[in-house]
Amino acid sequence: MTGDLSNCPGNGIIFEADNIVLDCQGHTIEGDGSGYLFDYGIYLNSRQNNTIKNCIIRNFYHGIYLYSSSNNFLTNNTANSNRYGIFLNSSSNNSLTNNTANSNSYDGIYLSSSSNNSLTN
Repeated sequence: MTGDLSNCPGNGIIFEADNIVLDCQGHTIEGDGSGYLFDYGIYLNSRQNNTIKNCIIRNFYHGIYLYSSSNNFLTNNTANSNRYGIFLNSSSNNSLTNNTANSNSYDGIYLSSSSNNSLTN
């Protein structure tokens, strides 16, 4: 990314393919703060082998949301001021490294029905 995405109504970025690298280079993906249940800053559904790095995600219901996704890499991201910072649902074998999830109203990092994920600082 070469610039910020601000005041996104709805979703920020939806991955529609596998094997993608999203390097935000420290830029921000910011929602409009509506708090709608299906607002995602970054959304992966049944996606594999993607990398999300150096992103700041805020003001969404879900900052980063992986559903039924595996073998993805989340590195050096900050998810704050969302309802959920980083949410993995039915997702396995993902690597979360050096991410910060603070000031989220529900949970910073939440895993539901997800196994074999690696969370390291």
